[in-house]
Amino acid sequence: MTARLVRDRRGASTLEYALLIVALLLVVAGGYRLLGRANTKTTGVATRVLQGGDGTLQSRNSEASSDADGQGSTEVTTQVPGTEIGPAIPGGNAPAPPPHHKKHHKSLWGSITSAAGNFVKGAVLGDFAHGTGWPGMLGQAVVGSIPIVGWVGDARDTVAGVVAVATGKPGGWPQLGGDLIAWVPIAGGPLKAGVKGATHIAEEGAIKGGEKAAAKGAEEGATKGGEAAAARAARKAELAEQRRDKALDEAIQEAHKKGKYDQLSPDDKAFVDENKENERLAIDPDGNGGYHVEEARVAQRAEASRALDGPVRRAAEKAESRESGADFIDGKGQLWDVKDARAGANGIAKAANGPENILVDCKNLTDAQYQRLVADTNSQLVANAGNVKFIR
Repeated sequence: MTARLVRDRRGASTLEYALLIVALLLVVAGGYRLLGRANTKTTGVATRVLQGGDGTLQSRNSEASSDADGQGSTEVTTQVPGTEIGPAIPGGNAPAPPPHHKKHHKSLWGSITSAAGNFVKGAVLGDFAHGTGWPGMLGQAVVGSIPIVGWVGDARDTVAGVVAVATGKPGGWPQLGGDLIAWVPIAGGPLKAGVKGATHIAEEGAIKGGEKAAAKGAEEGATKGGEAAAARAARKAELAEQRRDKALDEAIQEAHKKGKYDQLSPDDKAFVDENKENERLAIDPDGNGGYHVEEARVAQRAEASRALDGPVRRAAEKAESRESGADFIDGKGQLWDVKDARAGANGIAKAANGPENILVDCKNLTDAQYQRLVADTNSQLVANAGNVKFIR
């Protein structure tokens, strides 16, 4: 029996059944390929989100520091004019607030005209039209149900399907399969509409699923990246402390060999012998190799009064090169030099304007002398001066 590819009311021929099977196979194979592309796209989106667009994992960290003074503490912190903590200034280090996105809502009339336009595009252009959504598919279905005109639409869409496959367009094979199904008499039109609808639903689901997967992947990646950065920072700090302890212990051994320990007063020996940390705090590994017990006592009083964040350690160039020349490093990584109040306001202010962070030993001053030293020093500090803390 000769098979005719026309829309009539008789049963389908063997050739038409074969054509239907081939078309279904194309739809299935194309569906697998479409899902594979969607997964690849999802991975790419997640990667771009994690990379921040420049190929490197982005991660922002902000630190806030404050000095908490204990109640009844005699420590005074110098506040340089113009350096008060205030709102973040645009262009500074503070992260900018997220941009405000306005939502645009279409009016009812706009939605109607947009749907009507897509309906006409689908009816006239068929599969050559893109992004017409459900209105466009409805337009194709209406035209396909019209005698004679429907055959022309099937031919148009079949050509579009062949072009899509030839150019490697994603979803080209399912599109061509649906177009070939349309040539099956009677049931071809509804089957084609069903394939088009299923493909559209699958594409929308893949896009939404890809966006969710990308967002989740970016969040997990940022968390893991932050944890890795924190682990590296902790390891770096641990190694620095190991180098510090080694440098301090070597300096202590050398001081004993040179008789520096024997030159200490009984009170200073008692301080050093109290525990190992006291001796490490008092030894000077970068200077003359001797002990500076009074400096160690000032550092201890500063930590006890919460003028400095603990633990306060003796600075050592072998721990980190930036510590060269400093006396101590506090728990926040800030470097400090110790000066006796006898250096006077001029000497203290000159060092702070360097700029350096200064601990001033004020234990031997009267209240009047203490207040005068604080006022005279503050009056000489410049805007970018280091911190000055007066310790009694």
